[in-house]
Amino acid sequence: MPRLISPRVMSVLLLISVFLSSCSGYLLPSPTTFVEVVPATSTPLPPSATFTSTVTTTPTLTSTPTNTLTPSTTPTPSDTPTITPTATNSPYVIPENAIMMYFTILGSGGPVACGDSLYAVYTGHVRTGDTEEDIRIALNSLFSSGQYFGGLYNAVYPNNFRVQSVDFKQSTGKAVIVLKGGYVKPADYCDSRRYREQIWATARRFPEVKNIGISLTNGILLGDLLAAFTDK
Repeated sequence: MPRLISPRVMSVLLLISVFLSSCSGYLLPSPTTFVEVVPATSTPLPPSATFTSTVTTTPTLTSTPTNTLTPSTTPTPSDTPTITPTATNSPYVIPENAIMMYFTILGSGGPVACGDSLYAVYTGHVRTGDTEEDIRIALNSLFSSGQYFGGLYNAVYPNNFRVQSVDFKQSTGKAVIVLKGGYVKPADYCDSRRYREQIWATARRFPEVKNIGISLTNGILLGDLLAAFTDK
């Protein structure tokens, strides 16, 4: 039966063996170093610096054709007539069948009176188809006009005449006219000539009237009264 070694003996033996080992250069192995490997965590790493390009891209102007219409000068056709307004003595168009009356242009060098001329002025009336009525309208328009019409002179102005009656014979072309109202004696020979020419030209304006006779209500011929002025 084996003998048991007491603990005390074992301690002595252990000390002896350690001593012997140190003497012989034998070293006991050093304790093993355990490196604890830390597992990767799920915490995201801070983002690295992002280099943002600071270079600003300048847009390049591209010559893109547009649909802008450029107005062009349209030539005026050469065959288009140009209407040039002309100066007239009436602000309106005078109808062909207008009833006219006559005024005097003083000092024009014409054949009327003392170097004057006659000028036809529209009465504002047109022919009615009745010659007697047309003569009445024409003379009454002259008698009711002022002394001047623009630059025209009315020698009949001082009188207060109105047409009382008109008797026209189509067969002979003669019109017999009777005037009522006051007769005013003209200032001189020249005015008496203008006076007569204005009345006679106005009454004979109508192509069917060939001859006229004008008298006052007392039977005196107007032509005889005016003929009394013989001195210029």
